[in-house]
Amino acid sequence: MLILALDTSGDVCTIALCDDSGLVAQTVFKHKMDLLQRLAPNIKWALDDSGLTPNDLDAVAVSLGPGSFTGIRIGVTTAKGLAYAADKKIIGLPTLDILAAGMMAEPMDLIVPLLVARPGEVYNAIYRFDGKRPAKLTEDSALSIDELNDRIL
Repeated sequence: MLILALDTSGDVCTIALCDDSGLVAQTVFKHKMDLLQRLAPNIKWALDDSGLTPNDLDAVAVSLGPGSFTGIRIGVTTAKGLAYAADKKIIGLPTLDILAAGMMAEPMDLIVPLLVARPGEVYNAIYRFDGKRPAKLTEDSALSIDELNDRIL
């Protein structure tokens, strides 16, 4: 299965092409408020560089946040348009769930992915690794580091 994955929820945009064997291509760029102008050309570059077209995709995945409201809107709209035009499935994934799934952990370890929110706050959620995958224990929230520390302890 070939999937185009987009994360536009933060200051850095990630575009990845993945298949059953792993990462096929990836591009990462800091967009500095010009995400709308740069996203489609970078998707095209990733596909062209891999010798692929949108018709070769099986699905388009996109991060749903938390994060930049405008960035998420641009990413979701782009993913929906591409999936619709190519008649492919679309998959929406919470950003913190994606980060937690990529963490190495021992059974019963806590996993707490963090993203910068506002000054002095981080987006976060708490997961417990069950030996196979992270199980979400809390909803996504924006907390100060002190509040998050109190929640964990």
